[in-house]
Amino acid sequence: MKKLIVFVMILCCLASTAVFKIEKNVLFELQGIDRVCFVSDEKFDSESVEVVVSGSQFFNYCSLATAKENLKKFANKSQGVQLYFENKDFEVLKKELKFQEVTQMKIENLTIYCGYTPFYQNCVYVENKKVNVQIAISDENKIVAGFPVILTGY
Repeated sequence: MKKLIVFVMILCCLASTAVFKIEKNVLFELQGIDRVCFVSDEKFDSESVEVVVSGSQFFNYCSLATAKENLKKFANKSQGVQLYFENKDFEVLKKELKFQEVTQMKIENLTIYCGYTPFYQNCVYVENKKVNVQIAISDENKIVAGFPVILTGY
């Protein structure tokens, strides 16, 4: 009888954990995000989303708050996401992302890093290595991080 009671209590604990689970994405918990862009084949219908069309792609720009509120809906319809930072310390960002660098290049006033983070599923291959984040840093310390790569331009 004691075993049955313990078993039922464990099931109740597991069930309550499942009910109260809050869906989060670590990327959207990063500090200093100024705005977010979801790249999609479709326009996101929302008053709080600014849409820019380029060919067959829709760049759906919104605030971090809007992105968090609609995360599941937006993320499921997107091929990629870009996060925009101003005055973010690159070393701090690398730590937060657990960033593993694959390549680095300098183009005019930008330094561009390609690498890997465990916090994003999709990837491309560069030099036969998995890449799922591209980070561009301007001389003015503006940072764009694209997952899996920057699709909106620098």
